[in-house]
Amino acid sequence: MEEELKKELEEELKEEKQSTEEKTQEEPKETEEKIDYKKAFETALHQKKKYREEAERLKKQLTEMEKKIEEYKNLIEKSEDAKKELEWREKIEILTKHRDIDPDFVEEIVSPYAKAKGISLEEALKDPLVKTALEKKKEEKTKEEKTLPPSGRVSIGGKSSGELTREEIRKHYSELRDEIISNLRKQRFIK
Repeated sequence: MEEELKKELEEELKEEKQSTEEKTQEEPKETEEKIDYKKAFETALHQKKKYREEAERLKKQLTEMEKKIEEYKNLIEKSEDAKKELEWREKIEILTKHRDIDPDFVEEIVSPYAKAKGISLEEALKDPLVKTALEKKKEEKTKEEKTLPPSGRVSIGGKSSGELTREEIRKHYSELRDEIISNLRKQRFIK
């Protein structure tokens, strides 16, 4: 479109030159106006070209920035994965050093406490608050171990398993099975 306009402009200029040479003596004002229009048109074309170049430069800059943003996102994800890996390794090290500590205790109490304080798990284990919680957890565990598990008797509808008829056993088979398995787990015969 620019080229067409330029060609038209050049043709007009040629025509103007010819006509201006003929009419230079007659119409000096008219030719001056046309020259002003020509200059204005040329400056507009130059501005348009300049703005297009600027737009292209900005587009390139934008795509480069988008690529950098994507790279930074990937780096952040990798660093988060690395942090999780380090946390996991630290937990494993603590559990291998302190075999008497329950893994759930480390996961539920020590790890969040260490994160909140901004300290390592080893330092968190030395903290008096965590030590107190650990002692209390150990006391509860010893109490559980000292209490006798319930007898292996299972009752359904007020009757013990020995008093149930075959029909009642068939009817409540899944309940009986689940209760027996639960009792065996409590007695630590199965896991």
